[in-house]
Amino acid sequence: MDQTTVPTASTGAVNGRRAAFAGGVGTMIEGYDFSMYGYMAVIVAPLFFPSDNAVSSLLLTLSVFAAAYAARPLGGIVFGYVGDRVSRRAALMTTLLCMGLSSAAIGMLPTALAIGPVASVALVCLRLLQGFSVGGEVAGAATLVSEAAPAGRRGRYGAMNPFGATLGFALASAVAGLVSLLTTDEQMTSWGWRIPFLVALPLAGICLALRRSLVHQPAADQVRPTSSPVADVLKNWKRPLLQSSGISLAVNGSAYFGLTYLSIHLITELGYPKTGVYWTTTVVVAISACLMLLTGRLGDRIGLTGLAGIGLGFCGHRRGDGCDGLGQPSRRRHCVHGDHG
Repeated sequence: MDQTTVPTASTGAVNGRRAAFAGGVGTMIEGYDFSMYGYMAVIVAPLFFPSDNAVSSLLLTLSVFAAAYAARPLGGIVFGYVGDRVSRRAALMTTLLCMGLSSAAIGMLPTALAIGPVASVALVCLRLLQGFSVGGEVAGAATLVSEAAPAGRRGRYGAMNPFGATLGFALASAVAGLVSLLTTDEQMTSWGWRIPFLVALPLAGICLALRRSLVHQPAADQVRPTSSPVADVLKNWKRPLLQSSGISLAVNGSAYFGLTYLSIHLITELGYPKTGVYWTTTVVVAISACLMLLTGRLGDRIGLTGLAGIGLGFCGHRRGDGCDGLGQPSRRRHCVHGDHG
């Protein structure tokens, strides 16, 4: 018997919730994997970029962190094509798998002391793969949610993606703090730093299982573009592209300053203990993640464009204030007791 399913408002809401949850689950593990490198930078710097100058080692390590961003646009384009031509599910499952495997590979990577410069090259390649995967994940998850979200609820459903990613940052900081608490300096440098990266593999497996049961798009609903989407955007949507790129640059530049570099600065320049910094970062970032769910609902009420303007204003204001006092000399080295780092 031929059956026809008629979409209703209730089924649309259910599909939207399923898509939002699937997007949030995936971006959480992506955020964990991508940010862990930043939290571990002060430890892995001398292991993969040994130098008599500690600052040079750290700068090279952070350059590898930045290099991953070069691969993100390419990942968005490639996996966007996969999502259009094959399925959203195939694209999102692949990005999650690639991210988990590349993070685990970093955890198993021999250091420069064992294999020389090959270790540095391998680390760069794995970070590029991470950036490639994150680019596909962010674009794919946003597309999945925006297509499934009911009218008037795009803010609250779309907020699940940045909520998941930011929660992944908090989870990464918590795991780094736990490992730092349970190990000595020597243990952390010898083998402890590998644990947070290896944890990414079982996390990816759990998220893959959840996403597999949630993300489903019938073949009949697949978007099949007849021309090149990239060429179409560059030709017909230049202004929105530049506007969204500018907003993304401002927001992410400010966000990563607080999410990753600030912890490095507190540890290396101001002398705060690693464990204390990691736990403090966990709490602050987790609160930030929860606020995203509230602002998503606010966006549905006042409009997403207005909400974006408010957010940009606060980003610029807080970024200027946040730089005050960061150059103070180290005098807090023993402010948190019970720390091994």
